[in-house]
Amino acid sequence: MLNYKQLESTLFEDVKVENSELFDLTSQLAQKAEPNLVFSEKDKRWLYFYLPVLIDEQMYPATELALVPLALIWQKRSRPTCCETYYLIFPSLGSIQITKGTQHVSNIYKEILRDTIDFLPKLKANPKLVEDLVPYIFRRGRIKRKYVEKPELSEEEARKLLELYKKRNKSGIYPISLKDYLRVAGYCIRAVYPEKSHLSDRELYERHSDFRRADMLKLDPENPKEFSEWYESKIWLGSHPFEIIAGASTIGIVLFPPDKKKKRYKLIVGEHPLHAFDLHYVKCVKALLKKNVPFDAPQLEKVLDYLTGEAYLPVNEDPWGIECEGTEEFVKYVEWEPLTIPKLK
Repeated sequence: MLNYKQLESTLFEDVKVENSELFDLTSQLAQKAEPNLVFSEKDKRWLYFYLPVLIDEQMYPATELALVPLALIWQKRSRPTCCETYYLIFPSLGSIQITKGTQHVSNIYKEILRDTIDFLPKLKANPKLVEDLVPYIFRRGRIKRKYVEKPELSEEEARKLLELYKKRNKSGIYPISLKDYLRVAGYCIRAVYPEKSHLSDRELYERHSDFRRADMLKLDPENPKEFSEWYESKIWLGSHPFEIIAGASTIGIVLFPPDKKKKRYKLIVGEHPLHAFDLHYVKCVKALLKKNVPFDAPQLEKVLDYLTGEAYLPVNEDPWGIECEGTEEFVKYVEWEPLTIPKLK
């Protein structure tokens, strides 16, 4: 049986091999179960088989023996020449691409397949083995943010704000002038940057908004008709004149003016993976409520879930998620995705 460190070094980089014996062994593995996914007669996939490996140190929850998940993909192409290909995909580790041929290959590749095949009777007899022996580093899940990061708002604060928002001014306000728009934008910007409150609405907008303004500031500030016609013409599409607090690598805070249909302002926040502007968003909502401005904030509940820690964060899934090896105190709060096994024959 392989040691996990041997497997790691073998899969240090993605491997391509042309070896008929290895191809036949992979075919034997495929024949042991029904594919979970069949995209076509030329594309079948098995999720997941499990390779038993010895471990020198604990890989939670496994202690001496661990199971490494591997996905098996079979594809057949007819051009430029007919060719069948197997792919062994080891999540977080690497892959092996296998076609027929005479290339000499290390016995480790054959051992990977034989050990996986030999383990199938045990897996069929006790499928729950995967829950005890698959290390957490190979699993995905989710966890409420409050268990890994300190919430910025209490649930009581969020509840009160949401109650106020539901009672907000929903009357219509249309058309508006550029001056009207900059005044409302100023409420938001001052709430986020109170130290700049002495500046005029226009100065605040010029200092903090995105520079792609589509000549909005050239409009007559007192003319509602001109502003409405400019807005409804969509000539500003592709620019960011309503991004009143500009983001660096993403969209920040955006305040859309009232249109003919809604006749209310619309406040949104960019979907930044680190939620960089969520607190700013809440401050803007509070400012608009205080000034009794008719507006909608469609992301408010989602933002409050994040800031109170009730939102879920992905575990072991993406660069912005939470990593969990099993040694962390919060592991008991992780909701793990079920481990899948193909229907064994």
